[in-house]
Amino acid sequence: MLFNIKFATVVVVAAIASVAMTAASAGVVSLTPKNFKQVVDGSKDVLVKFYAPWCGHCKNMAEDYEKLAAGFGHAKDIVIAEVNADDHRDLGTKFGIQGFPTLKFFPKGGDVKTPEDYTKGRDLESLSDFVREKTGIVPLIKKPASYVTALDYAKFKDVALDESKFVLVEFYAPWCGHCKTLAPIYEQLSQVFQNDDNVVIASYDASDDSKIKGEYPIQGFPTLLAFPAGKDVEHI
Repeated sequence: MLFNIKFATVVVVAAIASVAMTAASAGVVSLTPKNFKQVVDGSKDVLVKFYAPWCGHCKNMAEDYEKLAAGFGHAKDIVIAEVNADDHRDLGTKFGIQGFPTLKFFPKGGDVKTPEDYTKGRDLESLSDFVREKTGIVPLIKKPASYVTALDYAKFKDVALDESKFVLVEFYAPWCGHCKTLAPIYEQLSQVFQNDDNVVIASYDASDDSKIKGEYPIQGFPTLLAFPAGKDVEHI
């Protein structure tokens, strides 16, 4: 009986450990000087975010970074990790970290001493595209249903200047922290009016669009302009 109890205990502990490892693989892996070399050893593709808890930009991208890790959780040879470089300054110094957040990519089979600098956007789409391009693995990222109408220059006049509707347009940039803060609230707003045919909640990525910037007062992000229903009505 004693043997059986011990055996059962070992099985339960092993099962718990297995579940814990599976859960960890689907999330952001926290790296410290103790486990860094074990994870970043050239056997896997590893994207590492060096951050500081007090950093506003780090906080803005934290949610997207978690979603990134979950999206690549099915890939055994991809690790999405982070280092608190404020607590572990030696690791930050080792890789020349001078600001936060700084992201570096350690490719599978590459020299772990010379990672590649990540210089693209900090939004989920940019991060996902980068890892996909480097690894060839497609992330499994679920996008929630959105009632925000996406606009570009070709669609703008047909939607925003529709005399029969009230149209609110958020002009944003993917890298803008304030835009990311507004995003969930803006989504909630679109849900409130989803069944109102006379109201349109829209968004426009104007980060690199010089045409729309030349026609409307967009000097920072986010900029929100309302286009009321009616003929020859000024935007607000």
